Order: sequence, then structure tokens, then C-alpha cells
Amino acid sequence: MPARSARSLLAAGLAAVAAHAGCGGGDEGPAPGDRVRDATSVYLHALEHERWARACALMTSTARRELGAAGGSCVRALRGGAALPTDQLASADREVAGATVRIRGRTAAIGPLGDFPRPLRLERVGRRWLIDG
Repeated sequence: MPARSARSLLAAGLAAVAAHAGCGGGDEGPAPGDRVRDATSVYLHALEHERWARACALMTSTARRELGAAGGSCVRALRGGAALPTDQLASADREVAGATVRIRGRTAAIGPLGDFPRPLRLERVGRRWLIDG
């Protein structure tokens, strides 16, 4: 085999290995615990940056109703002070990566995180994990 063909074959093989490694291996995707952590982090980040509508969209309809039960909407409740202070949210967000995740069917719990008194609850709705309280 000419040297040029061998190099081309080696380069193609290395590219295939790199592509496979870059994808994380198989087609399984992230582990369920990692999906819960990702959903939690995105939610905390939305709260931390006062993206109230985004935070509400990351909650179950039940959680949004409970938050707005005092006669307002989820967004209005968050804007009015229902969210923890920014420094506490940032602290909780830093703890997400190492937090304990417990999954039971379509429900999960993570934490407790930061100044949250108890673990944060999530519910799987379709293919997404949403904050449930």
C-alpha cells in the first residue's frame, strides 16, 4: 500500500474515532440524573438573571398555579419577590453538579441546594424535566 493511501486511511480512522468520542459514545444521551441537574441549573439560572417568564416556563402548570395562587400570575409572583435573592440562587446553582438526585418514575428530587430548606422537586412532562416545587 502506498504511503499516501496508508496516511489517508489512518487519518480517516482517527477522524471517525474522534467523532465518536466527541459525541459521547453511544446514542443513549445524558443519564437521567444529569437531565435533572441540567433542568435544575437552567431554572436557577433563569431566576438568578430575573428571566421570570423563562423560569415560569420551566415549571409544571401545578407549580405555576401554586406560585400565583395569591391572585397573580407566576411572573408577577416572581417579580414581586417570590424568588430567593440572587446570591442564594447562585450558591444553589453551584451545588447542582454534585447534588444528590433521586428519581422515581416521572418524579425526581435534587438536593437540598443552598438555602432551599428541602430538595427541589421535578416532574417529567413529555421528554422534559420541569420544576414542581
